[in-house]
Amino acid sequence: MALDSLAALSNLRSILVIPFEDEDIVDTLRRLHPEAQIDILSKESLTGKLLMQSLSAFRRTRYDLVCSSLHGGIIRRSKSSVQGLLSLFHSRSYSIRINEFQHETRSLAGLLLHAYPRILVGVLLGMFVTLLSYGYLLTWHSKAKRIRPSNAAPPDQSLLFLRTDLAGAVQSGGSVTHIKGVIGAFLRRGFRVTYVADARCTALPPDVDQIIIAPVQGLDFFDELQLLAYNFNIVSRYRRIRNIAKPTLIYQRHSAFGFSLGYLSRLMGAPCVLEVNASEVWVKKHWSRLFLSQLASLAEARAVGEVTLVNIISKGASEQLEAQGLHATNALINPNGVDAEEFHPGIDGRRVRRHYGLPAKILVVGFIGTFAAWHGVDVLVEAAILSLKKRSMRFLLIGDGALRSALERGIIDRGLERSITFTGLISHSEAPEYLAACDILVSPHPGFKDDSKFFGSPTKLFEYMAMGKAIVASDLEQIGEVIRDGSNGLLVKPGDPRDLADKILRLANNPGLRRRLGKQARIAVERNYTWDHNVGRVLESLNVLKRF
Repeated sequence: MALDSLAALSNLRSILVIPFEDEDIVDTLRRLHPEAQIDILSKESLTGKLLMQSLSAFRRTRYDLVCSSLHGGIIRRSKSSVQGLLSLFHSRSYSIRINEFQHETRSLAGLLLHAYPRILVGVLLGMFVTLLSYGYLLTWHSKAKRIRPSNAAPPDQSLLFLRTDLAGAVQSGGSVTHIKGVIGAFLRRGFRVTYVADARCTALPPDVDQIIIAPVQGLDFFDELQLLAYNFNIVSRYRRIRNIAKPTLIYQRHSAFGFSLGYLSRLMGAPCVLEVNASEVWVKKHWSRLFLSQLASLAEARAVGEVTLVNIISKGASEQLEAQGLHATNALINPNGVDAEEFHPGIDGRRVRRHYGLPAKILVVGFIGTFAAWHGVDVLVEAAILSLKKRSMRFLLIGDGALRSALERGIIDRGLERSITFTGLISHSEAPEYLAACDILVSPHPGFKDDSKFFGSPTKLFEYMAMGKAIVASDLEQIGEVIRDGSNGLLVKPGDPRDLADKILRLANNPGLRRRLGKQARIAVERNYTWDHNVGRVLESLNVLKRF
């Protein structure tokens, strides 16, 4: 049943929408039921300390319809988990958008009969997984002896790459860019690569073997239990993985509740590297929610403490681990990078300009990334409005996310849709051509509202640099170290749209400065910030560790 079938529901005076990442569902309901009062419960309101407050506030109202969506999600959500959430609210009907073409509407009785038996079975299974995890983390892990590598890179080099965050279905964005970049660098060094995740990654080269290990479906109502169980999913298949991969090195992206890497390393007799983009415990406690806090902390301690090398993207991420009481003596601070052969100044962006009606001689300011608060696209839109009052130019905003719909509506209301273009999501393979269509590229991270230290190492920044473009970036931690103000880019005060507009205008009015900054940015990438440099530092560290 298509989403427009919601029009058949009559007498809807009040609607509660939990859109998650599907902003279109709100616009559709407004169009179909213009007289209805629509309340929106955002994804952010269901995290951290706001969770109970939000549930309590919205439960006071009896709605005619409570509606949510699984469509367009950037993380895995099960229908039963969303059904369980919807059942907490008082309503005459409950609807879930399953995908672009399918929509389910049920009464409360139908909702409960469909979801709760499955959830009950999952709770029993989850209790068993929790006890099993405690058993390993507190006792069993210490009984196996650690195998030290005899050679970090033998002639038959083979890499086993693990993605255990259960977000393998995501095919674009920073995580995919990182995975593709690291794996590509290992391939160029002669490694055979086997990739293990819960879904295929279409961005990887065809010569990468991919092993798909599905998560336990009975636990899909609660992501923390499903993440815990995934450790045992992988370990139980280690013989199959070992026979296919024959790894001489194991590499894993750190994920919440992930603790199997050290154990797999011992089972397979290969050294292992844990790539840490943040302390998952810190992130969930500060920005999301964490019910099984003790288990998450134990898992992170084991993950960091049992590996050969901890590969950390920034000093900020390292300090997060230290805040959790984890002091890795085998740590490497290793910024992200870029494939300088894929992103380079010689790419032609004229096709993209023609497609979006951008005249050849008009100056274009570009951004690529997730439309979320911490990426600063809302700050950029404010700066764009200020800039356009002083100079004719165009803005090309590439990507998608929770903020896009509201920002796009605001631009239309101001009559600026010809000057500020939203492209929507594109594949990573298209990114170089889109960036080539721009003259100035912006990385407008505003910092964090809770004054936490910025811990990112934005891949977009290195892609911008590799394109040889003039860059305006926020003066935040690693960003302010990579971009040297006036040398290979311009730095601005984080979250300040006026400063950002001033720097954009400065570059717009000075083509010579743009060329000089872009040239120096490309040189800096070639010297330090390719994925080959990143992986080279990992392998060099493994060789150093081998001698001690």
